[in-house]
Amino acid sequence: MQKVILESQGVSGAIPHDIIECANPLVKTPPLQTQIVMSAERLLEQRAVNYAIKHGIYTRKFTSPSNRAVPDRVFIANGNTLFLEFKAYGKRPTEAQLKEIYLINAAGGLASWVDTFSLVEGFLDKLKRFNYGLIKQCCEIQNQLIKP
Repeated sequence: MQKVILESQGVSGAIPHDIIECANPLVKTPPLQTQIVMSAERLLEQRAVNYAIKHGIYTRKFTSPSNRAVPDRVFIANGNTLFLEFKAYGKRPTEAQLKEIYLINAAGGLASWVDTFSLVEGFLDKLKRFNYGLIKQCCEIQNQLIKP
């Protein structure tokens, strides 16, 4: 299970140290499965950041203290801004996250979620090529026009 999730994100070999359960019973850690999923999301996000930097796309971690459901990252290129929520392979955003993605798109922004690096590449390549209409169409397809 661990290897399959990580390999889906392009990582093979040993499980990274930060997702191994702590042996100390006094230290409360999330279950190993949760840690693996969180690590898979972090790996995908880091690959996206590296790809964006390599291709000249401005990116920052996106946080909102009063709203935990906002997308993870903001990417900006050629006057377009794209918000992406990162998920482990096969996982979907929560209802609150889907609602936030919907609200951003309804306001004329670009927002979606990704669970594979090929989706990340697709979105960022379109962002880099300044194709707003195609990015918007991809967001709608990926989001499956989900309305909260």
